[in-house]
Amino acid sequence: MKKIIATVLAMVMALALCTTAFAATTTTLTAKDYKFLNSTTNEDREGTRADTDTLVFYAEEKSVSTVDGKTTTTITPAYYLFNNNKYVVVDDSCANTKIVKDGKIVAMALVVSSSTAVSTSDVVTATIKGVKDAECGQYEGENDTFYVIDGKTYKANANGGKYALLNGKVVVCDAAAANAEAHTLDVNKVTSDKGTVTAVYCTKCKNYVPVVKSIPATSVETYKTISVGNTPYYYLDKPVSGTPANGTGTTTSPKTFDAGIAMYVGMALTSVAGSAVVIGKKKEF
Repeated sequence: MKKIIATVLAMVMALALCTTAFAATTTTLTAKDYKFLNSTTNEDREGTRADTDTLVFYAEEKSVSTVDGKTTTTITPAYYLFNNNKYVVVDDSCANTKIVKDGKIVAMALVVSSSTAVSTSDVVTATIKGVKDAECGQYEGENDTFYVIDGKTYKANANGGKYALLNGKVVVCDAAAANAEAHTLDVNKVTSDKGTVTAVYCTKCKNYVPVVKSIPATSVETYKTISVGNTPYYYLDKPVSGTPANGTGTTTSPKTFDAGIAMYVGMALTSVAGSAVVIGKKKEF
């Protein structure tokens, strides 16, 4: 019996923590067939190469791990290794190198030191374009791109230290999250429902910003906190649209009388009265 229990426990542990690796395929190539050109100037990064020089191509590598039923896939992107440089295949928006063969671009890449490890399981869930003169909830920089990863926003930067996957390709961004243009909240101007504050007025964007008393357990977004009176509330620095900005003080939801409900109650009473009359008539016979 003890052996059976031990076997079952071992199987459960194996299912709870499982890692599968797919080894990278390497290919030795003739270096003189390839050019590594600066994506802006088309200047050759490696100079003259001898006929005997070789470079190594490493195909994309995947490592899949499962912990407590959650599966995570880590990608080591394809790259070319030549001399002391590693040319990592990335999304065009983050590339600084064109890899060319026979006059055609075979890949867009980012050149890093040969010792730099590039792998990631982070996934970009949204792409945001920066704007000039950003307003509340927007990101400054009309020529900049921002990536949302696990609810946080990072600025695209070819020289950054954070990698993520976008449509199967690697992108590069700053290691530290970016901050959106912040709301300027006036706690003396709020809307409320039954004593609970629902929104606070922003003097910058002229809108009421929704607030909550507690952060939803399923949320991965970064909330800010503000105290109204002695009560803490939480809000997101996001653009607010469609919210009227005509309030100047505390408002509460009015208590209204629903005529539709009254109509249904009246119909129900009439139905009961009618049934009683019919039953009375039957008794007379």
